[in-house]
Amino acid sequence: MLAEFYILLVPLTYYWLIQKSDIHKIFKIIIFALIHVVVFVTKSRSAYLGLGLWWTLWLYEYYFYRYLKAFLAIGLIVIVSLVTFFYKSDSYLSQIKSGSTAERMNFYRSAIDLIKGRPLGVGSQYANQIVPYRLQYPVGPYETEYPDQPHSEVLKWGVEFGWLGLAVSLFCLGYVSWLTATGGSFLLKGAYLVIVPQLLFQFPFENPATILLLSIYLYLFAKSLPQQTINWNKPFKVISLILGVGLIYYSVVFMTSVYFESNYPDSLEKTTQACWWNPAYFRGCVRKNYNLLQARQYGELKKSLKDEMRSNYYGADYLKILSEAVSEGNLEPDLVMQDEGLTSIAVYGSVKNQSRTIKKTCQILHVYVFIYKAQTYYSDEDIKACHDVAAPFDLNLKPAAFDREYKNWLTTILK
Repeated sequence: MLAEFYILLVPLTYYWLIQKSDIHKIFKIIIFALIHVVVFVTKSRSAYLGLGLWWTLWLYEYYFYRYLKAFLAIGLIVIVSLVTFFYKSDSYLSQIKSGSTAERMNFYRSAIDLIKGRPLGVGSQYANQIVPYRLQYPVGPYETEYPDQPHSEVLKWGVEFGWLGLAVSLFCLGYVSWLTATGGSFLLKGAYLVIVPQLLFQFPFENPATILLLSIYLYLFAKSLPQQTINWNKPFKVISLILGVGLIYYSVVFMTSVYFESNYPDSLEKTTQACWWNPAYFRGCVRKNYNLLQARQYGELKKSLKDEMRSNYYGADYLKILSEAVSEGNLEPDLVMQDEGLTSIAVYGSVKNQSRTIKKTCQILHVYVFIYKAQTYYSDEDIKACHDVAAPFDLNLKPAAFDREYKNWLTTILK
């Protein structure tokens, strides 16, 4: 997200740089160079691509002899950027990037499969629907990730709105491309070239700060069109105002929930507020449920899991919480935790109740290990201990059947 924001600043900052003002040009060049350094520090490949496209356009539009000073500035930027790029660029970073590439390709292929399998789209249910498709590929989901989008704004349109939505989105993108190429200013052309890689390989509409920059570019694009083609009537202004207020409200909600969760992760009150402000903020709701578990508010925890796992029922953290809660007997309707100093049989009341709880926890283990193949939550001893307990259903089903059986099983666990 940081790379998206700063790469989108490049066209605007350059436009500011070439304008005459009371601010000394050297200061503007320093700011422009620092933005490049930040982009390189992020080591974002889509940002590098956007930056390369923007500078290619610059070289195409202008001549060397007219901008010798600017080329000297570019040389300084390149030197600083290369030093920044190779700083700590060791084998560990290479491994991270290699793993990231494999994971990204898994995202894209499974998202395409989901689009093919669901031509009408899945709406906001991407986090739930994508996991069975990702299991079809060697690099499956990771337990530390939050799969709330396919790491591509374009693919997200296809996933959410289906074939028709994807076709309309691509047509609009192509039409804007044609209008910008044929009649746009250098600012708009450069902005388009840095935006497109972000739409293809990132998710700029997930970041309120990036949305702000995108809205500026969209406004400049609209102003560049022949004004007679835009009917700025009263209903349109009202709709625009509502959308603007909605965006501001969403930004406030998003930032408030992130603030509560990141600054007070162990506070049940604050994390509850974070989840209440933005129920779609997975991290905030997960922290709330962890805190409910720690506070032993088991009745509220069970109710919370039923409500919030609907939006992300494959979430690794939710399955961890569910496993811990079941292992303590907290979700067994007829069991009540007693003195922790008692034996396990005494705590669960009977051998029958104990075996029922072990069966449930082992079922969760089998499902978790199958979904998150590179997991580290369960040890080899845990897996060995559940060897004699069967998985709750056939885990090698096709995506649609897997999702159906998984939801049925989860319903029995939580009822």
